[in-house]
Amino acid sequence: MDIGNMKALNNKCPENAKPQLLLLASFDPNGAKVILDPSYLEEIDYEKCYQQCLSCCTAFITQTSSLNKE
Repeated sequence: MDIGNMKALNNKCPENAKPQLLLLASFDPNGAKVILDPSYLEEIDYEKCYQQCLSCCTAFITQTSSLNKE
């Protein structure tokens, strides 16, 4: 998802909703703000995208699992 998708979803979200919408890249341990769609890039960028998604998912699981223990 990109910023445009997030804006569209946030516009549909009720103001008093408890769940938060976040970009996967917001969990990037290297501080990236967005995960680029490799479809529009070079073939080598698919590996970079995969590695970034993997590190973001790992960070997400680590952060959210610690919240469930509290």
